[in-house]
Amino acid sequence: PSVAARMIVADAFTPNGALGESSDHPGQRAALALPAELRGWNLGMTYCFAGSSDSFELERAQGNWFEYVSSMQGSVVTRPTTMVQSSRSGGIEAVRSAAPMRIKPGIWSVSTFIDTGPSVPELAVLLAPSEEGWVFEAQGLGPGARITTGELRIGDRYYRLGERYRVRQESDAARVVFASDLASGAPAREWGDPFAVDKDRPYTQPWMYAERVRDLMPSALLALPGPRERARAIEAYMDTGSFALVSLVVTDQPMDLAIFAGELESSRSTVYRLLVPIEGGTSRD
Repeated sequence: PSVAARMIVADAFTPNGALGESSDHPGQRAALALPAELRGWNLGMTYCFAGSSDSFELERAQGNWFEYVSSMQGSVVTRPTTMVQSSRSGGIEAVRSAAPMRIKPGIWSVSTFIDTGPSVPELAVLLAPSEEGWVFEAQGLGPGARITTGELRIGDRYYRLGERYRVRQESDAARVVFASDLASGAPAREWGDPFAVDKDRPYTQPWMYAERVRDLMPSALLALPGPRERARAIEAYMDTGSFALVSLVVTDQPMDLAIFAGELESSRSTVYRLLVPIEGGTSRD
């Protein structure tokens, strides 16, 4: 069979369901005032392996797509030769997307694409303090999705995820606890600086150890162009003390676009970075 796999880095400024729509919290008001189309931005990476001579046909593809080509002489990012443009809603804020009309790697060949653009956040979230720490709920991960790792940052405190979670059905909201007894003053290694030097191997970086994108430290994906620049805006919001930053890695999700290519196996994983307004902004240790 052919294979289509997607890895997405999703940044979103999302309202907090725990505060409610009538809250006078300035961050909550700002999030609700933004058009949904302007609350999120995605960086996507799509890998297509052709197990037959069939083309890959795309539907509902958003953002602007580029093809990544690697060779012995180096690598280059180019625009696909045949694109389909579509407009997005948003009035004067409207943004056009441009995705490939079709992808045809050739049998037993691979094509890799990068896409980027604004995105309506797919998650409705709730973040609230509890006796154990902070309870986080997310609706919209998709049936069968698994939260494999995560971290909550509030002020200068970092809370680790106390458990993994699998979404059992579409209406099921994922619920996890970021535990106070797992909090510290520094991020966990996988969420820390991907360029930190290993004293035992000073000639390599930790993110180099993985052979597949899905095995990379999530912080390495957040250091890519796009997410890296958005980190500055996130830090400005975090400095106000009125927001929390929820970071998650989710696997086994349904695809965010439709891809057809005869007999096809597809998979999707997402690194979420969610800026969520909270009352107070103080840590609970």
